[in-house]
Amino acid sequence: QFLYFIGMYPLRWIGRRYASMMAKELIEGVPITIKGSVFQGFCGPAEDEKEVRALAKEMKNRDDLTHACWAWRGYGFNERASDDGEPKHTAGEPMARVLQKADLRQTMVIVTRVYGGVKLGTGGLNRAYTLAAEAAVAE
Repeated sequence: QFLYFIGMYPLRWIGRRYASMMAKELIEGVPITIKGSVFQGFCGPAEDEKEVRALAKEMKNRDDLTHACWAWRGYGFNERASDDGEPKHTAGEPMARVLQKADLRQTMVIVTRVYGGVKLGTGGLNRAYTLAAEAAVAE
């Protein structure tokens, strides 16, 4: 059973969701496999980007994940995104656009990637991270 933390709040794996003691949930999207790489999206509430950074860091430290890219959208003009080592503007920004399109606030999307050995190029990465984020938001 996996255990993650958002700040000091533990998240436990429950079926297809991560649930915390503070009643926050991370919804898991359908895994997407493209040329051997597996992209997995997670979506849930977040008060600020510190929570998202902490959770992404914890997820990345797990087993064979090569990237844990994220986007967060708060109120007003508060938006943050991270490509986590992927080429510039190929992961965080596409996921931020998914949050904008769905008009979600105080929400985060994290997409993890297990590298499959084949480079996807900037367009392929953009599409893959967008699809994984959309799958998580749609759940």
